This record gives sequence, structure tokens and C-alpha cells, in this order.
Amino acid sequence: MFSELPTPAPADAVPAYGSALSPAAVVRAVARRGGPRLIEAMVVPAVLFYSVLEAVGVGAAYAAALAWTFSAIALRRLTHRPVTGLHLIVGIGLMGRTALALATDSTFLYFAQPVLGSAALAAVFLVSIAVGRPLIARLADEFCPLDADAAGRHGVARLFRNLTYLWAAVIVAKGALTLVLLLTLPLSAFVLTKTLGLWALTVAAIAATFVLSYRTTSLEQLVPVSVSGGRSRFVVTASGNARVA
Repeated sequence: MFSELPTPAPADAVPAYGSALSPAAVVRAVARRGGPRLIEAMVVPAVLFYSVLEAVGVGAAYAAALAWTFSAIALRRLTHRPVTGLHLIVGIGLMGRTALALATDSTFLYFAQPVLGSAALAAVFLVSIAVGRPLIARLADEFCPLDADAAGRHGVARLFRNLTYLWAAVIVAKGALTLVLLLTLPLSAFVLTKTLGLWALTVAAIAATFVLSYRTTSLEQLVPVSVSGGRSRFVVTASGNARVA
């Protein structure tokens, strides 16, 4: 499994960062693939909502966040780019929250609904571990795709379990923080404080994810490799050279 391949690697699969694994290489590989998706699906709608809330009002803020999310999904379909699970989760969540808020004329329910959603999502994460299919493993391809050899390694499977526990805890913490802030702050202060607080939690979780992932890639001898279209995937090395399936 770890011997060098007898034939050269395919022309469309050339090591992007050489044989040496470095934290910078891992960050570049993951950020190039996952960063734009996070910004498009989560950062822009949050910034739009707060900006329009302050400039116009809550009704227009609902519409702006929803319009951006579904325009991004539609544009991906029209340009034949994949509509990721992240886009679908955000889109469905926003649509449900907006419909509930409009039906009840309650801004409180618009922001309270995700608390229940967080509890349900955290439960899904934990159940996925119990059935032996950690949810993080299913989402990994959007940020850090692995070839078959890499995905099947014991250390990688353990990483996916640990990351699923980690993100379940983060989701619960986000829900609890949202509820506390919603019950104690006026709307405008709540939106800004919640956004900053949730992103602080997210950044901390991403940092922890990177530390755990980098440790695993080092122990399991994985490196990022460029494939067609400028994308990257992680593969098992063989004697310091990237092994490409």
C-alpha cells in the first residue's frame, strides 16, 4: 500500500505543494475549496441582514438574506457548479424562519427557531456517530476531499468521529448563546452581538478542527494534491511522494 507506484502519476494529478507537508499547505488547500463557499453561504447573508435591518427595517432584512441565498443557489445551478450541502442547509433554514416570522408577525420566533434547529442538528450529529457514519465524514468533501485510501485509514475515521463530537458541542453552544442574547438584548444589539459571538465560536471551532486535522494528516502521511480544475484533494504518501489513485 505504501510502495511507490510503478507508473507515473496522471497528468491531471500533479502534487501542488511538493512532498513536504506543512500547515500552510493544508490551510491553502482547504481555504481555496471551502472558504468561498462559507463566505457565499453564511457570511454574506449575515452581513446583508444586519446592514438592511439598520438601513431599512426587519422586513427588508428578511427579504435581502433570503434573496441572496436563493440567488446564489440558482447561479450555481445555471453555471453548472455544485449546490453544496451547506447552501441547502442555510437556504432551507432561512426559508423556514422567514415563513414562520411572516406567518406569526414575530421577530422573536425568527431568531428563536434556530435554537430548536440547533438542538435537532446536534442530535443528528450524535446519532450519526452511534450508527457508525459520522456526519462530518459526509461533509468533508466540500472542504477537504480525500481519495479512497486516505478516507479508509483508521486515524481519519477517528478524526471524523472527534470532529463530529466537536461540532455537535459547538452547535449546542451557538443555540444557547442565541437564546440568552435574544432574551436579554434589544433587536439591533442582539443581531450584531449574536453575529459576532457566533462567528467567534465558529472561528475557534475551525481552529480546533485545523489542529486536529493537521495532526491526523501528519500521522497518516496525507498530502494535498492538485487535480483537474485547480481543485485539491488529500492522498496517502508513499516514501515522501504523493500517491495518486
